[in-house]
Amino acid sequence: MALTADQVKVTALAQAGPVMADMIGSALSASYASPRQRSEPRLIRLAVGLPTVDPLLWLEAQSAADRVYWSDRAGEFEIAGVGVADQVEADAGRTPADTLSELEARLSRETEPLRYFGGYRFHDGGPDRTDEWRDFKTCRFVLPKFELCRTGRRFQFICNLRPDRDRRADLMDALTDLSLSVVDKAPTLPPSTDRIDLPDRAAWNEAVDIVLNALAEGELSKLVLARRTTLAFDGDLDPVRLMRRLKARSVGCFYFCFQFAGSAVFVGASPERLYRRRGRFIDAEAVAGTRPRGDSVEEDARLGNDLLTSEKEVTEHRFVVEDIARVLNCVCHRREKSDNHGVVSLMKLARVQHLTTRLEGELSDGHTDSSVLTLLHPTSAVGGVPAATALPLIEELEPFDRGWYGGPVGWVGRDGAELAVGIRSGLVDGCRLHLYSGAGVVRGSTATGEWAEIESKLANFLAALGEYV
Repeated sequence: MALTADQVKVTALAQAGPVMADMIGSALSASYASPRQRSEPRLIRLAVGLPTVDPLLWLEAQSAADRVYWSDRAGEFEIAGVGVADQVEADAGRTPADTLSELEARLSRETEPLRYFGGYRFHDGGPDRTDEWRDFKTCRFVLPKFELCRTGRRFQFICNLRPDRDRRADLMDALTDLSLSVVDKAPTLPPSTDRIDLPDRAAWNEAVDIVLNALAEGELSKLVLARRTTLAFDGDLDPVRLMRRLKARSVGCFYFCFQFAGSAVFVGASPERLYRRRGRFIDAEAVAGTRPRGDSVEEDARLGNDLLTSEKEVTEHRFVVEDIARVLNCVCHRREKSDNHGVVSLMKLARVQHLTTRLEGELSDGHTDSSVLTLLHPTSAVGGVPAATALPLIEELEPFDRGWYGGPVGWVGRDGAELAVGIRSGLVDGCRLHLYSGAGVVRGSTATGEWAEIESKLANFLAALGEYV
């Protein structure tokens, strides 16, 4: 009797386990026999081809304490990972730049096409960090032990191992613990029971007034003020199910899910690329200025034109463009690369539209991901102008810990990298979901208008929750 398509996928996944077990055994035996591997331990990447399998469905079936998910905005690269083959992290006394420099040093010694996934905090962090963000550290990038990866239409089941640390028995146990089947069930969630906005409406109005006064006195040109909306649910949320619903209801975004040590889980669908590197070429984006989408083609066009011609929104956007251009001038020896470099256009998402400008360049010798990220983050799209005044004021005015919200998230490899800005995001913490969103306050802003802008940005997440909120 012929197998159905779903049965073929499950059978292929199940068969991948024994094949991978044999490959692990052979790789470890070869490494133990290699004098070079013993003296210069390196990571080994083993891969088995698969038919079409949804990485997010596979990830939902895994019970590992460490899980990551990433899908790029173009839908060309998608990865679900479990376990930890290697990682770099920063906590007290170490900066993200130190950690990224260490990661770059490790990657420079490797010959495999490895990608480390993670990100870091909006603020540097410190003793005031709240418990729900503790396991995320100040900075953390992880190479998963096992990956289900899609590149274009090519699917692979991958094991990353380090022979000098990994024992065969432990790897076999970890492989056995994996679920090698997928079940495509509707991603249901428990119903919501409460909502709390922090700050509330009155405190928000007071905070915006403080910022407007600073703008009037010339202390600031722009400040991005954020809100945290906490939803309580009648039962624990499954973060991967939430990710599935979010992805199904949003387009044109980077999708991410990070879980470390089985703690809280950071999920999001960000429209904003911080930068992408291909070899020595990088492209970055300025995204700022917001209008909702229209209910008709005519209304949508009118709102888009209003955004393009709004003095307030264009001014807010220009601050971000100038901020990124200043950084690229510092790290690149050549700037313009394509026809759309520096052109302002509209980025149309499911429920909002933004002004966006693409900026490109080729890195100068001596500049790497660590130097680019150190200079680029935070841009004024999530911070303010000037940063030295805006960032301390953000910490003073916001009554919550941003954690990784607004920070860089994505992956770093030897020959490339892609980092998104961790916006349109939330933290799943048991039966609570903390949603984060911000608005740029400039001259001409109003507390009412910026509150409404944040509501429009939250709409995608709330729509993903649908009948559960």
